[in-house]
Parts: sequence; C-alpha cells; structure tokens
Amino acid sequence: MIKSNKSLGLVPVDILLIGAINAGIADLRKKPYLLDFLFNWFSQDDLTSKFFGDQEKQRAKDWFLQNKIDCTLAIRQDLPKFPLISVNLTSSNEDMATMGDVDPDISEDIDMTEANVTPVRVLGPFTPQTYDSTTGIVTLPDGFTTALVFENQLLVDSKNSIGYTILKVLSDSTFAIDTDINANFQNAYVASADTTTSVSLESCFFRQSYSIKCFAQNEPLHVSYLTMIVNFILLRYKEVYLEARGFQGTTVSQGPIYWADQLTGVDNTFGCDCQISGLVRAFWPKAFAGRIDGIKLHGINVLDGGTSPDSVDFETQGWGMAPGDIWPLE
Repeated sequence: MIKSNKSLGLVPVDILLIGAINAGIADLRKKPYLLDFLFNWFSQDDLTSKFFGDQEKQRAKDWFLQNKIDCTLAIRQDLPKFPLISVNLTSSNEDMATMGDVDPDISEDIDMTEANVTPVRVLGPFTPQTYDSTTGIVTLPDGFTTALVFENQLLVDSKNSIGYTILKVLSDSTFAIDTDINANFQNAYVASADTTTSVSLESCFFRQSYSIKCFAQNEPLHVSYLTMIVNFILLRYKEVYLEARGFQGTTVSQGPIYWADQLTGVDNTFGCDCQISGLVRAFWPKAFAGRIDGIKLHGINVLDGGTSPDSVDFETQGWGMAPGDIWPLE
C-alpha cells in the first residue's frame, strides 16, 4: 500500500463532515460546560428570560446529555432513530485550478516496494559472459557496458527475483558482487538500488455544498436545540475537524423548522436543514520517475590551452587540456 504524505486524493467530504459532527458531539459530552456557552442566550435575553431563561438553558443541556444522537449518511438501509443528523451532498463544481494544474508541492518521493511495481531496469536483460564466484567479478556480454551501472545497484536473478548488490564497478564491462553466490543469472538485469519513486502531483479545487438535516420527534424545540448544536460544532471545531482535514473556507446557513413525517416515514417528527459549503482540493499523480543512482563524467577537453602533461590521469581528473585543432572552429 503506497503512503503519500502530500496527496489527499479525492476527499469524501460527506464522511469528513460525519466524522467532524460525531467528534464534536463526543467532545461536548466530555466537556458539558461548553453547553453553557452554547445555550447562554436563553439566560441573557431580557425579553424572553421569564419564559425561557436559565430553566430552558438547563432543559437544552439535559436533553442533549440524555439522548443518543447519531450522524449518518442521508441514504441508509435501516430504520432511523431520533434524534438524528444526516449529511448529503447537494452540489460539487470545479472552482479553480492551481497554475497549470500543478500542485505547489510539485512532487514527493514515495516508496513503491508495496505497489507490486517492477524494479526500474537500467541495463538488460542479459546473460553475463562469466561470473567468478571466487572474486565476485561479473563480465558483461558483448554489446553491454557499465556506462549506467553504479555501486549499490542490484544485479537481479530474474528467475528467482533476488537482487545482489553491486559492490564496485571495475571497468567498462565488469563489476563486482559478493563471492560464492549460487544464482541463475540467465536473462538477468541491473536494477536501480532505490525503491523510492518521485511522483509529480496535480490538483484543483472543487466548491462543494452539503445538506445537514436535523431531526427530532414529538417536540419542535428539540430540533432547534439540535440545529444549534450542529452550528456550534461546525464553527468551534472548524480549524481542527474541517480545515485540517481538507475542507476549507466553509460557510454555514440554515432553513426553517418543518414537519418531517413524509420525509422520515415516522409520525410527529420535525426537521431543520443546515447547509455548509466550502472548498475541497482534489489531488492526483501525473507522472512517476525513478531516482538518479549516480552521475558519470566522461571527461572535458579544454580547447586551445595546450596539452595535458603525461603525468595527468585524465580519466581520474575528469578534465584535461587539448590542442586547438582537436575541434576546429570555423
């Protein structure tokens, strides 16, 4: 299973919202003093305090703490139990793309060992001319060179899918692995030592809207309590339960209380709809590229500077002096 730290893929925001609301409900039950802040208007409003006041605030708290409240998908196969909160997608539209659809993080390195991906072949398949089990030296067949072979790459026994580490590149046609290896190197190949692959990422934003329906039975005011609880959760926990999980720039709205008997199939039920909309980012991988195992310099000739002294090992130094007529300029 590939694990990506930068890409969320396509975010199921309905599941995200259900998780956020359920987590918010659980936190309010652990910290009931937060309900005093949530329902404090009942105590503070001078015009209605004689009808509601502290006693209504306490009734709201008791109702919440004494009732199990479920938040689920709007489409469900079992019979609903009230009070209930349901979440349903109402619209999803591509809103804006990142520049060239390229993610600002551009790419990330991931380990492909669990993706059943064939190792990146850098040479082969081939059958070595020889393998000297005493020295560990492998001699390549005609037509193959070690130009792309580096230490720590793997000589893979393709029949048994076993790789043997290349310890040293000795020449244009030879390299060394461990000694005393009993392997079948017919149609072997050299593979990259690094199982990490660089993945370029692309993304765009979608503006999505969701309907959050609140239902209660027998008492319309209980729907009002429930709607206040949902709005409180969506506001108080926005940063940790919404934004941090991929749903950004959210706005919340609310409709009126209504009879919900026909919608729920249960007598004497009431409903109230909240709507939430925001931006969610969709990620996808564009291209996969292997990591660089090494770089070989084949030498640089500096023109018109004379010739290198015989004592200079041009191959080791990587550069040398050459007479001007080695590359005549017109």
